[in-house]
Amino acid sequence: MAYGFCLGVSLLLSVWSAAKCSGIPEGALHMECRDRYFMIAVDLSFTGDKPLFEAVDGTGVYAITRWYAAQCGYSVRLLPLLGHVELRASYFSCHTDNKDDEVFLFNFNLTDS
Repeated sequence: MAYGFCLGVSLLLSVWSAAKCSGIPEGALHMECRDRYFMIAVDLSFTGDKPLFEAVDGTGVYAITRWYAAQCGYSVRLLPLLGHVELRASYFSCHTDNKDDEVFLFNFNLTDS
């Protein structure tokens, strides 16, 4: 099945640094629904050089490591020449709330270490 557009996406993107939450500056975040995945790109000047995405659902918070990404339908790429880090989440990834294959809800945290 190909999805020409995404009917609905909910994203909770929290940024934690030294146990405090900060807002996301204008232009530092870009999100898109593509045919088979949801994409988030965040400016490296905002995230620092070691960003970590976490998937969040009703059962807990899961760090999206290389291994976990491969197992659960995510990919994370650090693109220093473009100046951003990119998370791609399949519409059928582990922690996606799928509503009848029409609406896909995502919740992510982004931490900087």
